[in-house]
Amino acid sequence: MTQHTCSANKAVVIGASIAGCLTASVLSRHFQQVILLDFDRFHENPEPRQTVPQEHHVHLLLQRGLQIMESLYPGLKSQLLEAGAQEIDLSHGVKSYAGVGWKQRWPTGITAHYCSRTLLEHVIRRRAIQLANVSVLDGTRVKQLIHEDGKVKGVIVSESGNDQQILADLVVDASGRGSKASSWLKQAGYGEVEREEVANQLGYVSRVYKRDNTRQTGWKVLLVTPNLPKTRTMAVISPVEGDRYIVTAGGWFGDSPKPNEADFMRFLAELPVTDIHDEVQKLEPLGDFHQFKMPSSLRRRYDLLPTWPEGFLVIGDALCSINPIYSQGMSVSALQIEALAQQIPGYLNGTLSARLVFKKLVAATAVSWELAKKSDESLQPTEAITTFKHRLTSHYLNLVQAASFHRRDVAITMLKIMNLLEKQESVFRLPIVLASLSSAIARTIR
Repeated sequence: MTQHTCSANKAVVIGASIAGCLTASVLSRHFQQVILLDFDRFHENPEPRQTVPQEHHVHLLLQRGLQIMESLYPGLKSQLLEAGAQEIDLSHGVKSYAGVGWKQRWPTGITAHYCSRTLLEHVIRRRAIQLANVSVLDGTRVKQLIHEDGKVKGVIVSESGNDQQILADLVVDASGRGSKASSWLKQAGYGEVEREEVANQLGYVSRVYKRDNTRQTGWKVLLVTPNLPKTRTMAVISPVEGDRYIVTAGGWFGDSPKPNEADFMRFLAELPVTDIHDEVQKLEPLGDFHQFKMPSSLRRRYDLLPTWPEGFLVIGDALCSINPIYSQGMSVSALQIEALAQQIPGYLNGTLSARLVFKKLVAATAVSWELAKKSDESLQPTEAITTFKHRLTSHYLNLVQAASFHRRDVAITMLKIMNLLEKQESVFRLPIVLASLSSAIARTIR
C-alpha cells in the first residue's frame, strides 16, 4: 500500500561533513539536484575546521567503513594513499599493550587507514562536489525546517545575515552531534526525542610531531589501552600524511592530561608501560596541544516518536555519536549511509515511509552502540552485573580477550568484530570457544 508520494527533484543535506558528503553521493543517484549546506567556509586545500571538535586528534578509517565509502566514490582509497594516508595491518603493524601485556603480532589482512580528519574530509568533499548534480553552499546556517501538512518541505537558511528559503523534496540532517533536529521537531509539535546516553566523561589531549621515516621502530602504530574496568587510561602514536605523527593520550571519567608539556609527559609516564613516553621524548613537536572532551555516548531515538514528518531524515553523528576511543564513528556513519542507499528507492516509489527508512538507519548503529555501551558501562560502579547469564558471558569474553593475545585465530575474530566485518556472535563459534578454553587451561597449567 502506498503511504506517500515523493518527487525526486531536489534534496538538501545539512552538513558537508563525511556523513553529509556520503549522503550526497547516494542522493545524487536519485535526485536531479542535491544541495550541501554547511556553516563553515571551505578552501581549495585541506584546512582544519573549528566546528569539527575532533579535528586535531587521531583518526583511523576501519576496513568496513572504507569499503562502503569506496563503493560510493570509487578510487577513494587510492586518492587517500596518494595524499599520504597510511594503510596499516591492525595486528602486524600495531605494537599494542592491551591492559595486561603486549599482544603477539601477525599479518591478518585486516587494515585501517590512518590520516588526519582534515585530509579525509577534504578528499571526500572534493569527490562530492565533482558530481554534476551536487552543489555546496558554505558559510550558510540552517535556522529552521519548513513544515507543511505533516511534511518537511525545505529549510530556512541564513547567509551573510540574510534569510532565505530553500525548498526540497527531501531534507537530510547530517550536521553532527550538535544537530538542532530534535528541538526543531519538538517546536513543530512532534514531541520530545528520547535520548539514550551512556556517561563516559571522555577526555584526551593530542599533539602533532615530526615523523622520521629513516628511524627503525619496529612498529607503525604504538598503542597502550586499558584493562577495563580496572584501568581507564590510553595513549597512541599514529602516523598521518606529511611525515607526521599524531600522539593522543586520555581516558574515561576525567582521567586525562592537561594540554601542556609537563602534564602530558607526566600522564604518558604513568601509563602501565613507558614506551610511548620514551618515544615522544625523541620526537620534534610541530604544533600546540589540543584538548577534546565528551560527556557521553549519545543515540537519539527519533524512531520512537509517535509521528514522523515525511521528507526528513537524520543521519551520522546527528543520530548516533559513540565514544571515539573505539574508532568506529566514521564507519558507523558509513553503515547508516549504506542502509539509506538500500532504502531510498522504496521511499521514492512510495512503498516505504520516512519512518520505516529511519528505523533502518537506527538498526545500522546497533552493533557499535552495544559494543561501546558495554565497555563504557563497565567503568561505572553503579552498573553491577547481577544475573548469572551476564556474569558467565562477561567471564567468557574475558577468556576470549586473553586468548587473542597469542592465538591468531581468536585475534582475527576479535579484529573482525571491532572492524564491523563480523557480528559479535562470532566469538561463540565452536572453534573460538575451544581455542579460548584451551588457552585458559594452558595459562592455568603454566
